[in-house]
Amino acid sequence: MPMHIDGDTAVLSGSCPADEAQDLTDWLRDEGGKRVVLDAVTHLHTAVLQTLLAFDIAIDLQGTEGVAAEALTVARPAKQPNS
Repeated sequence: MPMHIDGDTAVLSGSCPADEAQDLTDWLRDEGGKRVVLDAVTHLHTAVLQTLLAFDIAIDLQGTEGVAAEALTVARPAKQPNS
């Protein structure tokens, strides 16, 4: 499973197809500080990438490389949870 949600943290790993974007969007719309960890993501569909960019959340890119990580690093500089 590419997305695992535990409280206020979502961990995405492996290949994250477009259908993950809706579940991620629904979860991010809930109140409270949210944090997304991209733990060794090998493929991030652009719909998921756009979802991550649309919300003011902390994104942990540790263990992530490639175009998606580069795009998120440029578009969303490091942000600490609850800041």
